[in-house]
Amino acid sequence: MADDLVSGVNRLIGRSAPPSGVRVQFKEGRVYLDLQVVAKSGYSLLEVGSRIQEQVAESVTRLVGMPVGEVNVFVQDVE
Repeated sequence: MADDLVSGVNRLIGRSAPPSGVRVQFKEGRVYLDLQVVAKSGYSLLEVGSRIQEQVAESVTRLVGMPVGEVNVFVQDVE
């Protein structure tokens, strides 16, 4: 599942495609993110969304050095 998740996120934010599935805002010293994803059929959408939230929040905090206020995950489609 992790490889499928990484593949889907890479597809969304890959360098060859514009980052239209990612919206980032900075408010009061915190980072707020809205992510639009395409889920793979057969996986729990709740679990996938929760894992994305956790991993993105941890990565952003580590890389940017700012706390994350919110990570909203919007499933746009299931393949």
